[in-house]
Amino acid sequence: MDEYKNHANFYDPVIGPFLGSTYRDMVDILLEHGCSSVLDLCCGTGLFVGKARNVGLVASGVDLSPAMLGVARTKFPEVEFLLHDASSLPIKTGSYDAVTVCFALHEKPYKRALAIAREAARLVRKGGILIVADYRHPTRRNSFFTGWGIRLVEYMAGKEHNAHFQNYMRRGGSEAFLVDAGLNATCRTTHMGGWSGVFVHEMAA
Repeated sequence: MDEYKNHANFYDPVIGPFLGSTYRDMVDILLEHGCSSVLDLCCGTGLFVGKARNVGLVASGVDLSPAMLGVARTKFPEVEFLLHDASSLPIKTGSYDAVTVCFALHEKPYKRALAIAREAARLVRKGGILIVADYRHPTRRNSFFTGWGIRLVEYMAGKEHNAHFQNYMRRGGSEAFLVDAGLNATCRTTHMGGWSGVFVHEMAA
């Protein structure tokens, strides 16, 4: 069953505007590290893939939702989009300069999210980078109203989705998750009033 079947056509206009600054920072980081090829896991409608291609990167995507990929393929018919489970991909180890995962891990069962993060790291070449953008552990400095809005959106996404989000945050957000995944990632920038961050793990050369 495709849980995004009823949301695919609304994702870009509703969610896309809130991710603009996150995507810009991710693209800047890719360029800073001299990346030329990037795979976006759980790519949805291909929003980030499009941003990466706009600056000359060779970008492709993977998602398990036929509806979301249908939108992505309509927008970018020349791009390779793979319909597959991002936790286990038929792709050679070290195939990309960079792999990205943007706001997908918090909505998955925790063990599956860990598997996706580890698979992402496997696909990055030596000296390449893994970028994760997702929710951070809340602090008093985070915007109260933004936090309220995020919780509302996650609640409206459905019971199961919200349960995974709540578990992700209760465990410590992306900071704790990335440690659990065995990744030594640094938070490079924050967004959404401090509630989200762009985390970068650099692979050993």
